[in-house]
Amino acid sequence: MAGIGQFLSNYRGIPAQQLLCVFNPVAGSGVSAAFADELQGHLQSGFRFQENRYETSLLPTVEDRYENIAAIAQKIDSLTQSQRPLTILTMGGDGTLDLVISGYLTTLFGSLNALPGLEQARIIKRLKESHVRLGIVRSGSANDVGTLYGSPKPKVGAATEYLAKSVDANLHLGMAMVHHEDRNEVWPFVHSFAAGHVFTPILVDANAGGRRGREAMRWMLRHGLGRIFKKADKRTMHWKRSDGSEGEMAGQDAMAHALPRLAIAVALPGLTPFEGVGFKIVPETGLAARLLIGAELFGSGLLSRMGRLVPLSASARLATVPESHQMMLNVGEWIEFHYTDSDGRPTDVGYQVSGDGIGYTKGPIRIQALPPFERFLMTPGAPIGRLLYKNLVDNR
Repeated sequence: MAGIGQFLSNYRGIPAQQLLCVFNPVAGSGVSAAFADELQGHLQSGFRFQENRYETSLLPTVEDRYENIAAIAQKIDSLTQSQRPLTILTMGGDGTLDLVISGYLTTLFGSLNALPGLEQARIIKRLKESHVRLGIVRSGSANDVGTLYGSPKPKVGAATEYLAKSVDANLHLGMAMVHHEDRNEVWPFVHSFAAGHVFTPILVDANAGGRRGREAMRWMLRHGLGRIFKKADKRTMHWKRSDGSEGEMAGQDAMAHALPRLAIAVALPGLTPFEGVGFKIVPETGLAARLLIGAELFGSGLLSRMGRLVPLSASARLATVPESHQMMLNVGEWIEFHYTDSDGRPTDVGYQVSGDGIGYTKGPIRIQALPPFERFLMTPGAPIGRLLYKNLVDNR
């Protein structure tokens, strides 16, 4: 039987499409690695019609972020030399997807460090010229993006149907530029409707790096409870924006929130429509502030890791945070901030940019809204699709 399959495969020629599966070997207690092998065998089967067959490449991630980005970029560059369509399928959680986005942007622009100096028109042009499609299989600890876009769980039948029947949708991108004394870091990230954190100084610690899955959930719960009961040191946040405005806020932590805005043409009721990044300033002092941190921990982090989406609040802003302490950035706009202590000296701010990107810096940190990626696979009937349909019906 294997001989007949090989004969048919050779007779039908090279598969019409290419598929790159980037999988996190430890995601979902190792399920991603086994699933990647199974899916590869299924999609390359000689019994499938040529248009539904894929020449499939597998690429596991490693612990080092920069090794991952370089390997992903090199593989994408190699595969795009062919004229055949390429789909990149991420098998993991939101952090693995961010690695793929970083590798993909590296392929387009040469390096991530080049991004901050590029004009938005050039970034938009390069993103539009590329015909790579991107999707995700939900096999990680936090699956906000995959849940929102109706991505499948690691089952061959579901993944095959996902590849065949999905439509292209916008995936909103952001970029964090973290300045250290001896180096700068550029962190592209994706975000979803869930209140899962993309950049959350209030819940992170430099020692958290490397924790995955349930261990990360336990650590976040333990550390988050500690932040609720611990009185925070008084600090001042200094900020400025690309529109020339600037100011100070006493006793604040900040985060670029994981809420994308839809295109104006498909705005949701009560949602201020724009494409960009929602930026949230969270009070850090007093009992009320600690209650807000608790709401963020249980309403965002833990629900995010359990794959549950937090409902949208009015204007896509969290009810736990006063509107006066929230901002938004349209595509191309940025906000930069740093902190000082009560004596006016620079003080550390913790940061987490999706997945395991965790550390401390005395800043400044700049958050910028990038143009959306326009070919992210969305299953018809996905949560984002239902929200859009409801909006159309309600506004007839």
